[in-house]
This record gives sequence, structure tokens and C-alpha cells, in this order.
Amino acid sequence: VELNELFMSKIAHMNIILSETSQDQQVLRDHHQTLTCQTKIVYSSCRRLSIDHYMQSSAQKTRAINMFKSLFEKVDVFITPTTACLPKKLDPRSLSHGEMDEDNLLMSMWFVYLANFCGLPAITINAGYSQNDLPVGLMLVASWWREDLLFSAAKSLENRAC
Repeated sequence: VELNELFMSKIAHMNIILSETSQDQQVLRDHHQTLTCQTKIVYSSCRRLSIDHYMQSSAQKTRAINMFKSLFEKVDVFITPTTACLPKKLDPRSLSHGEMDEDNLLMSMWFVYLANFCGLPAITINAGYSQNDLPVGLMLVASWWREDLLFSAAKSLENRAC
């Protein structure tokens, strides 16, 4: 199965979320002191997003939804790794100051964002552990309103792993 326009959907998802969350300037002002420097930078860049960006992103969302409608005519459940990279241990300094590792963030969200973007039910199950003893996940995605199928498939896979 080939999913087209993944990168464009990722950008559209980010544009929509940032556009909508940055609209509430009062919340951003009220919580300015508690936001990390990285979060402040991300939100300041949102001011450059226009209504045209939002409309183009909404059109991309429609294309992604249609892509999944077509996919779920062929398969019941779509399975991917939860992340496109192995988990890494946290730097202890990031617990107090936060961390903005864009590469790791991009790779850890590579498969997850699309289900969220399209409003699809998804679940992650443990698929084992990395060489560093950190959990590695498997994500299952089902069609809209098919949580029953999703839970059944997840349970079946978990039972096979035991």
C-alpha cells in the first residue's frame, strides 16, 4: 500500500494546529512565563501563517481523508511502526529545562500525525524493546467508527506476542 503526499499532509497538519492554537493570544500571554523558549519560537513563527496557508492545508486534509477512504476499501487495519526511529534516552538536563530536538520529534511523529490529522482511531501496542531497553511500538489504524475492529486486532497481536 502506498500513501501519497505524506510530507504535504504533515505540513498541512502542522499549519492547521499552529494556526488554530495561536489564535488564542490571551492564553499565550497568560502562560508566557511557563512556555519554553522553543515553544515561544514556534508560536512566534505562527504569525506568518495566512488564511491562504490555512485553506491550502484544509484542502490537503480533504485529500488525505479521501486517500484513507480508498485505502480502507482494500484493508481493514493499517499497521505501521509507532515511530520512524528507535527511542532515545532522555538527557537529564531536559527534565528541568526542556528540549527541542527537531529531528527526533519529526521522526518520532512520522507515522502518528496522519491518523490524528484525518480523525482516524489508532492504538499503539508494545512490539518489544530496543537494544537500550526502551519500548518500541506498533501502531494500528482503523477506519472511522471502527474502534471495535481496532481493539480486536490489537488484542490479537498482543496475545500472539505473549
